[in-house]
Order: sequence, then structure tokens, then C-alpha cells
Amino acid sequence: MRVLDTLLYNWSQMDGVRTTVKKIMRSVAVVIDKVFSGKVGPNEITVISVWLHLIILALLLFGELKIAAVLIIIFGLMDSLDGELARLQNKVSDAGMVLDAVSDRMKEAFIYVGLAFYLAENQQTLPVMILVAALSGSMLVSYVKAKGETVLAKNSGKTTTQINRTFQDGLMRYEVRTTILAIGVFTSQLTISLSIIALLSWYTAFVRLQTVLKQVNKRA
Repeated sequence: MRVLDTLLYNWSQMDGVRTTVKKIMRSVAVVIDKVFSGKVGPNEITVISVWLHLIILALLLFGELKIAAVLIIIFGLMDSLDGELARLQNKVSDAGMVLDAVSDRMKEAFIYVGLAFYLAENQQTLPVMILVAALSGSMLVSYVKAKGETVLAKNSGKTTTQINRTFQDGLMRYEVRTTILAIGVFTSQLTISLSIIALLSWYTAFVRLQTVLKQVNKRA
């Protein structure tokens, strides 16, 4: 089990891709900061990203899967942009972290609602059921991490922001889930992509829960 998790965790890091994306978004953040003279901050970028995902929802409702898939990737990059802008403007905060985390869940929900409607319209019952499992697993992955960080931050002298990256075990991080989902939407292989997300998200949630409990028990 440990070997499997190690392999999955290393895959989930995708260090090369993540580093490249961060560098690009850092450059974009510098441009935005200069063009708007610092008046556009990370929270504004986060909110705009949420609204843009409504376009994806609309496209899915009308069955425009390929365009929706491309926008899932493009708009998904904004998840890195707000973080880079926050660091550039020295505006990293607990409030921003909460807004960012909640907005990510909103964006996922918009995509899944659109997909559920599309699948239901095409009378694909099994994929809808798998979609529910994928969405619930995805939310659990983030919930376990957030709850664990909150417990550890309590009476520790550290803010939740300072321990934000404590629990990131497992494969199905947000960007990995989004990438797999976008590929499934673009290729119309929704059953396969949703099954992968469902199975590995639940596995990731259990792995993170195990890590949280170990950390909590150390403090007991």
C-alpha cells in the first residue's frame, strides 16, 4: 500500500508541469499588476475565474464538449494566477486561502452539473451514477485536507495558511482531477474519466484521512 501511494503521490506532483505553469502565471501576474497599477488583486482574479466557469456550464448544457474541455484547461490556469498575484502583491492571507479553496469547489460543481445534465439528456444512467461518486470523492479529498489543517492550526501558534500544504497525499489533487476530466470531456470518454476520478479520489481521501489522524494522534 505504501509503495502504491508513493507512486501515486509522485505522479500527482507533476513537478515539471507545475513549475512551468507557475512561471508562466508569474509572468502574467506581473503584467496584470503593471497594467492595472495593482488595483486588480488575487481575490478579483478568483471571483472572475468562478464566473468564467459558468460559461463552461452553459457549453456543457448545450453539448459543446470540445470547447468546454479547452476552456476547463484555460480557465483552470487561473487557479495558479491568483496565487502568483497574491505573492507578487504580498496579499497572501487566510481570507484569500478560504476564498480560493471554496471557489475551486464551486468551479468543480459547475462542471459536474453541466455534465450531469448532458448525460441525463442523452439517457446515460450509469455515467450519471459514476459522476455522483466522482464529485463526492473530489469534495472529500479537499474536505479532509481542510479539516485536518484546521485541527492542527488550533492552538499550534501557526495560521492555517502556514500549514496549508501539510496534507497533500494521494493522486487526485485538484489540478489532476481537472486535467483528467478535461481529457474525458474532450474525447467524449466520460465514463472512463469519471470512473478514474471516482476510484482514485476516494482512495486519496482515505490516504489523507490516515495522514490527518496520525498527525492528530501525535499531538494527543
